[in-house]
Amino acid sequence: MIGDTGSTATLTIGSALNFGTDTVTLRGGDIDDGNTTNRAITAGTLNLDARNGDIGGSGNDAIDVMVNNLSLNTQSNNDAYVVSTGAVNFSAASSVGSGTLELTAGGNVTDSAGVGITTGTLELAAGSTNSVTMDSGSHNITNLGAVTAGGGFTLDNGNNSLTVTDDINTSGSNGSVVLSTGTGTYTQNNGDDITAGSGDITITADTVALEGNTGSYPLQSSGTVTLKPASAAATMSLAGSSTFDLTQAEITDIIGGTDTIVIGDTGSTATLTIGGAVSFGMDTVTLRAGSFTDGNNPARTITAGTLHLDARSDAIGTSNADGEIDVAVTNLSINTQSNNNAYVKASGAVNISENSSVGTGTLNLTTVGDLTDSDSKGITAGTLIIDAGSNVVDLDSGSHAVTNLGAVSNITTLTLG
Repeated sequence: MIGDTGSTATLTIGSALNFGTDTVTLRGGDIDDGNTTNRAITAGTLNLDARNGDIGGSGNDAIDVMVNNLSLNTQSNNDAYVVSTGAVNFSAASSVGSGTLELTAGGNVTDSAGVGITTGTLELAAGSTNSVTMDSGSHNITNLGAVTAGGGFTLDNGNNSLTVTDDINTSGSNGSVVLSTGTGTYTQNNGDDITAGSGDITITADTVALEGNTGSYPLQSSGTVTLKPASAAATMSLAGSSTFDLTQAEITDIIGGTDTIVIGDTGSTATLTIGGAVSFGMDTVTLRAGSFTDGNNPARTITAGTLHLDARSDAIGTSNADGEIDVAVTNLSINTQSNNNAYVKASGAVNISENSSVGTGTLNLTTVGDLTDSDSKGITAGTLIIDAGSNVVDLDSGSHAVTNLGAVSNITTLTLG
């Protein structure tokens, strides 16, 4: 250990320092290396502790290190700037208060179990092929600035709210992006985008706010974009007012950057309310919730190319007048757990494109066009009720398992096999 907790003077790195694989703590009022890049500190574990100033500075004034393990701490919300020539692991708690922590690494960036970073703004650059995995769940980061990590970026911010204030890019090697704020709010500012190439993007937060995006699309991936609440009991809505809500404006921004969207989680026990008509264009959309309702309002139609409805603990719609979930889709699948019922009404022709099951429950399906199925895709139901609006019902995949065929009305021909 070099330096004292009471220090107010500058600790200057005057030349390259090699401590081998030792654990080293350096303390000073502030820590400076003379705005050079050739005074690297080598150690096994390095703890930098600035008592009344910054650790390094931006650009060439960052402190250069060659270490396996690192911690960075400042007092009074001062900043920390570090460049690591290789991979680095945050092995002990690091805090700059409401200041900025900026790390550039020549390898992967990780954290140890239970180790957290507290910072006003975090900025990370790990290059086009390396990854950043900060999944301890102990972090408290207020603002997430620029992040480059081609191999993927994971941040578990505990139950602390997070605002994305700059671009996140993992497209260099199509890495996935996984961000979680638990019961906290996830906010993404206008013009600050996540670009993942073919990597998936997953955002977990009980409240999500995507600020109006005027220049591009906030979530850009040719893979799957998933948004879901962290709490199983968090109520959800589309164009509504629930704890977890996505407005039509937010949905429009999302579909501009991806073709495949998942909203909700398999562990959900709460209701997803369709609060108004919502359009996902021709995207493939999976909606997961404990149950589904549209308030018995047939004007609240879900539009998509392919729609998968997945109720995890209760029914999809109700048998009340106009209680069906109204959809305008080309392809559809409907699933419930524990033999719960499903009531769905399509405004046109619809194809059952994936296996659909309500167990021994009732599936009541109304269409205003032909009802068909894809090869080898079947419906499993205790009772199947169909109203095809004077059109053809051709369910001939041979994969259906329907115990009771209930009321079948307004069809020209019926095939069920």
